[in-house]
Amino acid sequence: MSFMIRNNVISIKFFIIIKQESIKRNATYLKKQAKFYL
Repeated sequence: MSFMIRNNVISIKFFIIIKQESIKRNATYLKKQAKFYL
């Protein structure tokens, strides 16, 4: 159980890091997407 929780936290942190990198690279594209969705 504790392994599952720890693994989940690691994957969430990894996901956040990837999101931040993609936001930096694709800022203008994501702004267009945000306008489309909002």
